[in-house]
Amino acid sequence: MRMSINIFVSPTSTWKPSVAPSICSATSAMPKQPSWEDFAAAEDWASAVVAYLRSKPRQIARYWEVVNAVVGESSQASRWGVRSATLDVLEALKKLRHERTIMRFRRRQLVLIESTPIIPLEDIPRHHLAWPVR
Repeated sequence: MRMSINIFVSPTSTWKPSVAPSICSATSAMPKQPSWEDFAAAEDWASAVVAYLRSKPRQIARYWEVVNAVVGESSQASRWGVRSATLDVLEALKKLRHERTIMRFRRRQLVLIESTPIIPLEDIPRHHLAWPVR
C-alpha cells in the first residue's frame, strides 16, 4: 500500500517574518494642512476662498462657482443660513479684492495673486520704464 501526502511547504529562502508597523512614521510627524473644506466648515470665508483657488491652480475659477462651493461646504441648517453665508462670502471676496489677494478677471472669473509684490511707479528707476515719467 502506497500512500502519498501532498503538502505544500514554502522554502525557507522565501519565508520572511512579519514586520510590525512602525509607531513613528514620517507621514504622522508632518502636520496636515487644513483644506478649503475645513475652512468653509469653520466659516473662515477668506481662508476658504484662497485655499479653494490654490487647490485648483490651472483651472478657471468662476466667481459664483467659488461662492457656491464654499457656502455648500459650510452645511448651513436653513435657507436663511445659506443666504446669510452667501452674503458673508461675497463680503470676504470684496475684502480680498481690496487687499489685492485675488483679482477678478473678465468679470466672471477669479485669479489668485500669489506673492507678486505691487511696486509703485515712483519706486521704479526711470531707465527701466518704456515711457517717460514727468
